Amino acid sequence: KSITVSKGSLAEAVRATMTVPIVYRPIKLDGKYVFDGGLYNNFPADVMEKEFKPDYVIGANVSSKTYNEYPKNIDDRLMNRFLVYMFLSKSDSTMIGKNGIYIQPDLGAYSVTNFAPVEELIKKGYDATMADMPRIKALITKRVDPQELERKRAAFNSRKPDLNFSNIIVSGVNSQQKKYVERLFKSDKATFNLEDIKRGYYKLVADQTFETIYPKISYQPLTDNYTFEVVAQPKKSFKLDLGGNISTRPISNVFLGAEYNYLNRKAYTFGTSFYSGRFYESVQVNGRIDYPTKLPIFLAAELTYNHWNFYNTSKIFIENPRPIYIEQSDRKIDLMMGVPLNYNTKVVLHANFINNNDRYSPNNTFSV
Repeated sequence: KSITVSKGSLAEAVRATMTVPIVYRPIKLDGKYVFDGGLYNNFPADVMEKEFKPDYVIGANVSSKTYNEYPKNIDDRLMNRFLVYMFLSKSDSTMIGKNGIYIQPDLGAYSVTNFAPVEELIKKGYDATMADMPRIKALITKRVDPQELERKRAAFNSRKPDLNFSNIIVSGVNSQQKKYVERLFKSDKATFNLEDIKRGYYKLVADQTFETIYPKISYQPLTDNYTFEVVAQPKKSFKLDLGGNISTRPISNVFLGAEYNYLNRKAYTFGTSFYSGRFYESVQVNGRIDYPTKLPIFLAAELTYNHWNFYNTSKIFIENPRPIYIEQSDRKIDLMMGVPLNYNTKVVLHANFINNNDRYSPNNTFSV
């Protein structure tokens, strides 16, 4: 079912329409998960006319070109983008109507997953719009003096309060987990500025304990300040991994792994994994504790045991009268402590204990 968002937070509406299945996790609007409306209607000029009744419509299509005839010469190449055409290429320029302008920037060199060239994409849209500016001006005859427009903008901006936050709200977690998140934003000041919020938010999104973090900002008229809300979803408490390979050759193997996450006023992660093959087996146990202090810190430990027995290896050789016995094993204990330096850098200190044991025999007078 398609919905029209005509009120509420513009930021949430934009984020909701970015939610393409598998690519982005959905968010809730009015208590319901919503996805990109482009799955139903990627060029909603008809919705715009019906719901908002504008005098003029300027429609820009940034999805793939829609072909009215079969593209004979490039059909093989277009098959690689079949899903994009099926879901996101429903832009009908005829829906604009006589009081509208249709703009199609040249985005043939980009795909829906191109997130990096932001400035290039903006310039493509700007250039395409400026190329159609004579038609736009001919259609829209109303003019406003630039100085008068600047005065109105300045008057509007002067009414906006400073971006100060008087409260931080955490939802989606229990009371103890809420304290964990709040400690990341801890400050001695009565209010938070934008830099305080960014500092705490970056700490939060860098935390591996959470599966989803979604921020909200709302204005509070009574205090003339803003409220910052964090909707957090912790990772699943228990995760089980299973893998391996079954082969007609002697290289079959199996992998088992388990991870347990526990979030309270501190975050705990415990894991173990086991791997076994024809001549190799390995066991690993690890644990980590995250402290949400003003300078976040984590302590971790990891124990690894590897064992190789090359005597019990491949049977593809027809004859091997003098087998060589080689058995190797190693043990490793790794202790770690890490702290962040800035938004994208951290320092991790390691202390390791490693023990190797090798056994070898050039004859077959031994027992395994």
